[in-house]
Amino acid sequence: MDKLNIAYLMGGGATSVMNLAILGIYDQAKESEKIGKISGIWDGTEGLVYDSLFKRSINILDLDRSTLRKISNMPGASLRSGRRLPDDKQFTKIVKQLKKNKINYLFYHGGNGTALILSRIIKKAHDLDINLRCIHIPKTIDNDLMGTYFSPGYGTSAKKVALEAMNLRESFNASPGIAVFITMGRNAGWLAAAAAAGGADLIYFPERPVNLDSFCKQVIAKHIENLAKGRGTVVAVSEGIINKKGEYFAQIARKELNATRLSDEYIYTPRLSSAPLDFFLKEKIKEELFELENLKFFDTKVRASTLGYGQRENMEVICMTDREVAYETGRYAIKFAVEKKTSVMVGIKKSEKKRKQKKLITVKDDVSYLPERLKDISLSENQWIYEPVNLSKVADFKKDEVFERKLPDKYINKKGNNVTKKFLKEYLTPIIGPIPKKYDFSKPNLFFRIKS
Repeated sequence: MDKLNIAYLMGGGATSVMNLAILGIYDQAKESEKIGKISGIWDGTEGLVYDSLFKRSINILDLDRSTLRKISNMPGASLRSGRRLPDDKQFTKIVKQLKKNKINYLFYHGGNGTALILSRIIKKAHDLDINLRCIHIPKTIDNDLMGTYFSPGYGTSAKKVALEAMNLRESFNASPGIAVFITMGRNAGWLAAAAAAGGADLIYFPERPVNLDSFCKQVIAKHIENLAKGRGTVVAVSEGIINKKGEYFAQIARKELNATRLSDEYIYTPRLSSAPLDFFLKEKIKEELFELENLKFFDTKVRASTLGYGQRENMEVICMTDREVAYETGRYAIKFAVEKKTSVMVGIKKSEKKRKQKKLITVKDDVSYLPERLKDISLSENQWIYEPVNLSKVADFKKDEVFERKLPDKYINKKGNNVTKKFLKEYLTPIIGPIPKKYDFSKPNLFFRIKS
């Protein structure tokens, strides 16, 4: 019986747990007699287009497990991630390159864009009558992939956002002011929503258009309310928020700041960037404060920041559920390959069953240099189910579009500026763990403990 030869590559932005999928692939492949070799391809699809890069690919099964174990504890993409969209000629070369090297399975690890590229590779292989099976391994901090309860990478990034909100809350309670911070998330508000776990007062999502004037008035009204309680105000804003006309705040900010801060090349780049959004919102809030004509608010401290790449991949905050499912998606990719499934994504579902905490892997390798919390992959109390999801539910190559999973209405409050309790209790907590307790200002004690 011919053994399966697999090519594995990474696409899109890296996450804190992306490398764990490689360990899952390795462990499951070692248990199967049907796997021949697994070629780890450098630089995503570029590694398939250029012969020089393909020749440098490594057989993952030849690596020592202790090496992979150490790599799995590191954030980022160990094989480097490709982010360029191939053209038609390059898609043809990719498929022919795989055939020439006797690769009959392609694992592509990434988010929406990666799923779309993979669907195009599948179509090109079909057009050229080349037998190639493909499996999509999910990951994205935006959490906007269809067909899965959540995406590996989201849990750790959500925890980072929650802690950022908590830190800002305590800082701006000490010296009451307004703190605005921008999160990633593109056109979905999942990541910004996580700020509620850290006590953010207001949260703005792409799913709820808001005009700039209304945004500023809501922030100031909340701050006046908070001042009466002796505390500051924390506002989380998704980078993809839009006004009632459907215009991105980030693009409005670029145009308004054109004359003083940014080059034409930066202003008119088609890719959405939140770079000037923090400064823009801060200035608009300050302008609104001046219009109050009240000396009490004249010198109100208003600060704004963008979380940036720190929320995407970090070792400070690790979500153990994230680690578990990232590892398992790699294992199930091999399982689905052995079962000859193709054109599918490894989907994740939450089971209603609970379980006791225990170790997923007993590690005998030397990992003494690692922080204690990273030495083992621990199971969360929730059980997760892994199933094949048709790739057509994630991306459609015919219409050249991806299907983004938005934050549902049931998780957004009626005013559209925060989440519901249902989001925190039913959705976020099973992923990132117990929600940190808010500080109770009615109690005189200054020291309190946050359970994580």
